[in-house]
Amino acid sequence: MRATHDVGHEAAARVWRALDETCRRGVGEGVAPGMVILVGNSREILFHRAYGSRALVPARLPMLPDTVFDLASLTKPIATATAMMLLVRDGRVRLDDPVSAVIPEFSDGAKSAVTFRQLLNHTAGLPAWKPYYESLSPSAIPVPHSVGTAPRSVGVPPHAVGATPRSVGARPHSVGTTPRSVGATPSVSATPSVSATPHSVNATPRSVSVAPLSGSAPPHSVIPAPHSVIPAKAGIQGRMGEWRFDDPPPLPLYSRFRGNDETRDRNDETRDRNDEVRDRDDGVRDRNDGVRDRNDGVRDRNDEERDRNDGGGYGNEDAGRGRVFSQIHEQPLEAVPGENACYSDLGFILLGEAVERLTGKRLDRFCGDEIFAPLGLTSTLFADLGEPSGAGYTGSARTLAATEDCPWRGKILCGEVHDDNAYAMGGVAGHAGLFSSAPDVHRFILFLGRCRDDAEPHFLPGAIVRAFLEADRSVPGQTHVLGWDTPSPRGSSSGRRFSPRTVGHLGFTGTSIWWDLERDVHVILLTNRVHPSRDQDAIREFRPRVHDAAMEALFA
Repeated sequence: MRATHDVGHEAAARVWRALDETCRRGVGEGVAPGMVILVGNSREILFHRAYGSRALVPARLPMLPDTVFDLASLTKPIATATAMMLLVRDGRVRLDDPVSAVIPEFSDGAKSAVTFRQLLNHTAGLPAWKPYYESLSPSAIPVPHSVGTAPRSVGVPPHAVGATPRSVGARPHSVGTTPRSVGATPSVSATPSVSATPHSVNATPRSVSVAPLSGSAPPHSVIPAPHSVIPAKAGIQGRMGEWRFDDPPPLPLYSRFRGNDETRDRNDETRDRNDEVRDRDDGVRDRNDGVRDRNDGVRDRNDEERDRNDGGGYGNEDAGRGRVFSQIHEQPLEAVPGENACYSDLGFILLGEAVERLTGKRLDRFCGDEIFAPLGLTSTLFADLGEPSGAGYTGSARTLAATEDCPWRGKILCGEVHDDNAYAMGGVAGHAGLFSSAPDVHRFILFLGRCRDDAEPHFLPGAIVRAFLEADRSVPGQTHVLGWDTPSPRGSSSGRRFSPRTVGHLGFTGTSIWWDLERDVHVILLTNRVHPSRDQDAIREFRPRVHDAAMEALFA
């Protein structure tokens, strides 16, 4: 392999010229508004550049080398599969244990035979995907307050302040509904923002901070329709004649001969009657208070009943996550476990649930404590929509790549998970929800590679990492190892130059990793190809082209 640090700058530039031109053309042809590519090995970063824009609307913002992306399904290998490696290391689970031993609800019929290995390599017989988010209450959709969340630049968002929310039961992305066209992607500059000077592998990643999208307005908020409540009963009103309680009572003309004693007696009787009236009025107030208490109890019961009927709304991320888990527990299998391969988000949602049950921590907290912090991944985290400080990405990176102009959330997504089921689960799920940057993904691969080579046994023994990355062709059509994919025999997005001993993964938002274990090289490609619309797939043709250019620069 060529070592670019051993040649002059001009010679290194010639080595990477074809890759650089391929990325420039990709942006110019509308593959994505922008992209970051990083080529590295176990010793250094060989090539790292940014092209185009991280956002086009509401303002054009340049892509930077440390831009943070919604990684989409790269969550599976980086977070969920690595968490499972740690649990295997600690003896909390074995790969061939039945999933039902940890999640008893997932045990009906053939499900009782499904193992963790089959979830990890997509041979459990589960469907590829289901729109579980549609079964939750749209009226409870949260409005994130994340830094960088941008409203649309044109038109009135459906969640504008004071607007009537959608009626409960409306189904976003319902069958037959065509998403609106966002229009042609504006042309962008493809000038890279940094040079291709190699970096030391031991260099500590820069500390960076979040900055909002330029020109962004405060995120929209929703004023939900008030709950229907049983009207309170009217209080009982006592009528005490034409005089007020505090007035002296009217006295009739009495004979002067009866004297002051009779007058005093009558006054005492009047005072007694007034005291009785006050007592009765106090009783009325007490009864009214009791009515109010009962009405409050009715309201509480009505709210609880709505929660049970809705199965939890998006606004209650714990209830929403529980509802998605329950639906997967009840989901019928589509194949006999272990006999067919079908790439499935559902299996990794279950793996995320298993991690939580085995550790007592939610997936994002376990991964943060046990993976991201120990490896120094400063911009890598889940965008938790339930954070009290505000939903969305709250990391230290200073830039975020925008994703879709979402037709049912009513805004440009930025720092908020793009995947609909992950969004319904509060932004934390085993299949999607992770955000990171190219330098952090590079650092993760370096560390996992060192573990594979038995250089970091305190973190992960090499035998466990090798077991997860070892190819298994026992199931027809299977290309996945445990948590990772491998190049398909024909038409692989990795191109034609990676060796057979290669693992990787793709993400729907336009992200990918390909890691050649034999040649010790990895290519990280992060794009915002779904911004502002997912309705283009030019990246399918672009991915193999850019990977071929990278590998030809090294091995031609």
